[in-house]
Amino acid sequence: MLKYFLFMSKLSPGVQWAIIIGGYLGNRVLGSVAQSNPGLAPWVLPARIAYIAFAVLTWTAYPMFNLMLRLNRFGRLALTPEQTVESNWVGGVFLLGLASLIWCLATGFNSPFGIMALTVFGLLLLPLAGLFRCSEGWPRRTMLAVVVGLTLVGLAAMWLLWQSYFGDGRFLKAKAESAFEVLGLFSLGILASTFLGNYLASQRPKH
Repeated sequence: MLKYFLFMSKLSPGVQWAIIIGGYLGNRVLGSVAQSNPGLAPWVLPARIAYIAFAVLTWTAYPMFNLMLRLNRFGRLALTPEQTVESNWVGGVFLLGLASLIWCLATGFNSPFGIMALTVFGLLLLPLAGLFRCSEGWPRRTMLAVVVGLTLVGLAAMWLLWQSYFGDGRFLKAKAESAFEVLGLFSLGILASTFLGNYLASQRPKH
């Protein structure tokens, strides 16, 4: 991961964007290939999973490493106050995602609400990690507004799904469909926030 960061830091912003967008488009092409050729799906799936895992790690590696230091009584002394705040927020969302994963495992991934909670809290790590990559000033304020907005959308999807199952003691199909429509908007927002976060992280406001 460090080698990747050092490699990217030597490239111009245009080339960095080309690599990021190229990886995303390549992943989409592999998905289309697997869909049109089911026989290739078992070979394509590991490559897609590896790409997604790496893409997520490029966003979350830095705050997750800080979180590991935060949990060590000596390592925490190496963190700045801002890194400590970052690790607290990332750690809190990570714990919610971990609790959702445990719920899913306990129910054999048969709980739609557990799967939605895992999706929401897992994906929220991306814009949250991007928030602290932005310089103080308008870039960070903009990213903070994005994080708050996406959090509200994700929680709204979870609330609608919860109401569809437990609102008045009977399953409400319309609310469940609305919940997954909102989740779709949330996912698109997460995707857009990664590109926006990269742009904002490259901005250096004048002080």
